[in-house]
Amino acid sequence: MVAAAADALSSACPPLVCCNGRPSTAVWRLLELLAEGGAEFAYHGDFNWGGAAIAAAVHTRIGWHPWRYDASAYLEATSDTPLSGRPVPPPWDPSLAIAMKDRAVRVEEEQVLTDLLTDLLTDPAS
Repeated sequence: MVAAAADALSSACPPLVCCNGRPSTAVWRLLELLAEGGAEFAYHGDFNWGGAAIAAAVHTRIGWHPWRYDASAYLEATSDTPLSGRPVPPPWDPSLAIAMKDRAVRVEEEQVLTDLLTDLLTDPAS
């Protein structure tokens, strides 16, 4: 995501942090320092149970607003890859867990990358 945003938007790209999976100690520290400094975060991740678990951990520890990471965005995304794993309730949008259980497909962040890049030109919290 970060490389794609830098390539597509160059100097117009707003600041981004990519966890690339579970946050490392360095990423946690960076997010904590940014939060302590008053930064607010918009978060997007993979629509799968592992992604929901990571997002829930970051939501609990740092806090964030969903960025195309809710039931509505999930239902709009195209995918035919089966969803597997143990359900994780997303505290930011309980209806997302219901939608994911009912639809039962996973949506990787790369599948919605064009929409995310378009958002970065305006407001990533939309």
